[in-house]
Amino acid sequence: MMKAALVLLSLVLCMLGGFAGQGQPEADRTTLRRSVEPSPAAPPAPRFEYVDVYVDCGDKPLAAWQVELKAAAGKASIVGVEGGDGVYSQAPYYDEQALQHERVIVGGLSTLAPEQLPSGRVRVARVHVMIEAEAEFGVTVMAAGLADGTRFDASGSIERGQAPGANK
Repeated sequence: MMKAALVLLSLVLCMLGGFAGQGQPEADRTTLRRSVEPSPAAPPAPRFEYVDVYVDCGDKPLAAWQVELKAAAGKASIVGVEGGDGVYSQAPYYDEQALQHERVIVGGLSTLAPEQLPSGRVRVARVHVMIEAEAEFGVTVMAAGLADGTRFDASGSIERGQAPGANK
């Protein structure tokens, strides 16, 4: 008898529950809805590249130089500086404060005799960069000099490349 009363009570409650929402405006009903929105695309992973810095001094022997390399557009961080070729294979001097602001000023000098100094297009440094958003770089030769200290005009250029094994 007790079992029959429980079954009857359950049926009545189910029926009342089914009618509970009838006659009420749609806005009064509680409806559970799950909104599924696509997650925003993750930003691309940063990649590592190098920027080779060149000073073109024509037929003059390059005894001293200073250049500024900066990210002209995009988002790039300078993460390291190493030397170039020949007499400038040692890491150049650089401004650590400028290194923190998407630019670096690097410079070098040699006390070798003029006939031992490089001329033409000279790779003076390699700058390592972390690219977070496509970046463009600009280089400005701030100073170029002969062994006797005479300044002369020179032009700068860069070449970019993938850092070996860094983007796996």
